[in-house]
Amino acid sequence: MARNIVLITADSIRADHCGFMGYDAETTPTLDRLADDGLVFESAIAPGPSTTQSMPAIFTGDYPVKRETDTSSELKARREFFQPHMRARQTIPDQLARDGYETGGFTPNPYTSRFTGFDEGFDHFEDFISDSRSSFYEFLFEKIDTLGPVVSLARMGLNAVKQEEVFKPWENYYGEIEAWLSDAEEPYFLWVHLMDPHFPFLVPSEYRSQSWVRMHEANWKFWQALRNGTSLDERTTERLLTAYDDTLRYTDAFVERLYEDVADTDPIVVFHGDHGEGFGEHGSYSHGYDLYQENIHVPFLVSGAERGTVEAPVTLEELPGMIHALRQGDSLDAFGRPYVVSQTLDASNVAVVGSSWKYIGDADSSALYSLAANEHETIDNEDLLDLCEAIVRQRTSQQDTQGATISAVGRASIQPS
Repeated sequence: MARNIVLITADSIRADHCGFMGYDAETTPTLDRLADDGLVFESAIAPGPSTTQSMPAIFTGDYPVKRETDTSSELKARREFFQPHMRARQTIPDQLARDGYETGGFTPNPYTSRFTGFDEGFDHFEDFISDSRSSFYEFLFEKIDTLGPVVSLARMGLNAVKQEEVFKPWENYYGEIEAWLSDAEEPYFLWVHLMDPHFPFLVPSEYRSQSWVRMHEANWKFWQALRNGTSLDERTTERLLTAYDDTLRYTDAFVERLYEDVADTDPIVVFHGDHGEGFGEHGSYSHGYDLYQENIHVPFLVSGAERGTVEAPVTLEELPGMIHALRQGDSLDAFGRPYVVSQTLDASNVAVVGSSWKYIGDADSSALYSLAANEHETIDNEDLLDLCEAIVRQRTSQQDTQGATISAVGRASIQPS
């Protein structure tokens, strides 16, 4: 019989803050145990530095191609990018549903909701957007161009009060996951996208390792720094990292509870981050467009299949192929690569990541960095630099060609006959 599959996506989780990836603090005890008996990918790279730049590629195995849009709103433009992309390609749940799996998805992230096409392929999909919230989102997409900051602040305030989106703790919807699992026919595929490690870094009292006041003060100063483009002092950074680590501990508690609840169905459990989070290591905070390791090096492990470690770089862009290989009982060692690529959505910033080196390039500059020195030291190797730039040119040229083809087809389809 086909194996059940559980896929857990943790938002904004860095590899170097997980115990099984060498972190000193006890942030991920359950994941550490799963890693001991599972397969760990030491150099897993997200396709991009944010959810919108990473998850479409993770779910389909392809980056969204460039499309012409008639809006100045980044939010609306991304919706117009993603919906056609997700509908046109075979997603992970599409693939498994066609193979006879019952599929269920749960995500409080609006960027992986029905509004961006992530419900494709699911028999049951819950993005926690009720009819009233759906109307609000339609308003949001329509008015964001003219009301911008006003709408964003209203959305943030509404979510804080109702504990939605980034404020929605996993305990608020775990009962719905349980209910689906109790009725799901085997083999099943369950996907859960957790928002708990995402800013703001807030956790219930039993998971806090500092006071409520310090947790909220650190988050408030972080938000101000993001808005004003300023940096944080050492004490605030320390408290912020404590709050962040507490969210990982809370996320790990979800994994523990879910694993205990599904253990008797003998599933393959896949855990990964969609991107990381910056805390000023290279002068930037949070996530968005930077491609340093803190933004794209993510935890990735598989429990219930083979055991061991994959040291070579892997890209989560290949997750659909990996899940297919797991179903076939094939080894995932073959997915290790000499290098992998990560990029922003428009390919204006591209990284090529090797085992000990890394290239980062944009329209203005490019450089090779030493991973052993945490990208604070450059490498002088003209041959390798030329090779990386050739890789980037070929990749961006291919994406430009795909985008131009789609635009031409779209224009032709609306011409009168």
